[in-house]
Amino acid sequence: MVGSVVALIRAGHALAPALSMRFMAQFMASYFRRAEAVPVTEGALFAPMPRQAAIDGGLRSLRQRAVGLSVAGVAVLAGAAAVALLLRPQPPVAARSWPVRTLEAWQPAKRHRRWW
Repeated sequence: MVGSVVALIRAGHALAPALSMRFMAQFMASYFRRAEAVPVTEGALFAPMPRQAAIDGGLRSLRQRAVGLSVAGVAVLAGAAAVALLLRPQPPVAARSWPVRTLEAWQPAKRHRRWW
């Protein structure tokens, strides 16, 4: 569940938590009644599962993984170059071409004496 559906479910749960829990319980019970039965095993609790039991949606080919690793490598190199540029010693600042205000220029103007 992604996006607006999740927002609607959260809003429904905030407004009526008991009703939303009852709805989800009925939904899950109906799903488990229709689900395919699988043998009971210890899973990966005591020993690793065989390779054929691994989760792989088959969505990424070997070429796609290689491209992903290449992009990650380029990103790491770009980050390292940015850090190196930020940490390099800075050259001294050249003489300013504009006038620098002195501290007196920032002081408030002197008031005139009052006549009384």
